[in-house]
Amino acid sequence: MMDLELLSKNFDAADPVLNQLAEIEKICFGKDAWSRNMLLSSIRQPATRIWTVKDIQTSKILAYGVLYLAGDEGDIANIAVLPSYRRMGAGSLLLDTMLQQAKSERACSVYLEVRQSNTPAIHLYLSRGFEEAGKRKNYYKNPREDALLMVKTVLPL
Repeated sequence: MMDLELLSKNFDAADPVLNQLAEIEKICFGKDAWSRNMLLSSIRQPATRIWTVKDIQTSKILAYGVLYLAGDEGDIANIAVLPSYRRMGAGSLLLDTMLQQAKSERACSVYLEVRQSNTPAIHLYLSRGFEEAGKRKNYYKNPREDALLMVKTVLPL
C-alpha cells in the first residue's frame, strides 16, 4: 500500500527526508542526479510542488515528483521511482496528482522532458494524453542522449 504526501515549504535542511530524496536521485539518475542542496533549493521555491510516495508499512519513501508552476504553465521536472518499486503505480500516482494540481492552479499546459530511450515513462506519458512537441539535442549528459519534449493541455485557453 502506498501513501502520497505533499512536502512543506518550511522544509528543514536537517530533515532526514532530504537524505532519502537525495538517495533516490542517485539511484535513479546516477551522475545526472540533483544534489541535496539542489533538492532543498527546489523545495523552497514558491512555484515548486513536491510529493513523496511512501510505503505505508515501513514509511520508506519509494518515489517523488517535482512540479513547477508559473503563470499558465506547468513543468514536471522530476518523477523518480526506486527501481524495485517500478510498475506498481507510484509513477502513475505522482503524474496524475501533478496533472490535477496543475489544473487546479489554472495551468493550461504541462511540459516535461524524458530520455528518448525511456520507453516505460514515454508510454505512461502518452497514456495520460501527453504528445511529443519536439526534441532537445544532447539534453542528458550521462550518458549523452536527446530528450523528447512532451506537452499536455490540461485547461483549454
